[in-house]
Amino acid sequence: MGMDVYGRMPIDGKGEYFRNNVWWWRPLWDFIAQVDELYSKEKQANRLISEEMYQNGHCNDGDGLATQEDCDELLNRLGWAIEEGLADHREKEVQEEMEKAKQHNKFIEKQRNDFKAKMKKKLGKEVAPRDYPKKDFKEWEKISMQEDFSAHYPFSKENLEEFCEFLENCGGFAIN
Repeated sequence: MGMDVYGRMPIDGKGEYFRNNVWWWRPLWDFIAQVDELYSKEKQANRLISEEMYQNGHCNDGDGLATQEDCDELLNRLGWAIEEGLADHREKEVQEEMEKAKQHNKFIEKQRNDFKAKMKKKLGKEVAPRDYPKKDFKEWEKISMQEDFSAHYPFSKENLEEFCEFLENCGGFAIN
């Protein structure tokens, strides 16, 4: 699944379409909204991304900025964030979180494998977790619920810059 962002009135091919899968889009959209909020407070400016638009931006419902003027202002705010080092800081922060989560998830995967082996011995054959006896399935779920999904949500300054190039040329955008 992905987020397809279409330019409303693209100036050229660069403003027609931007796409990220959900793993890349969510951290990007989060960063964009946080920059908008921070810039608004620091510069006493109106926010471009309302709470509703922020929430809708994680769905494929067509919300987004309506005009190139709004996109230019968002582009200005994102440029400010890049110049201030906020994008570099976020990229490093996310990479560290992902590495920590990956290490944690290795431990969870070992627990899953150990539990599968235990169930194979108990049941006499390999069985899909959904077919475990109810009590055992609940134990499987308890282990699985400990997975840290932040291991799967990257952020990069390069991806932000690609979105900025889209913003510069899109004439407004809709997230579908």
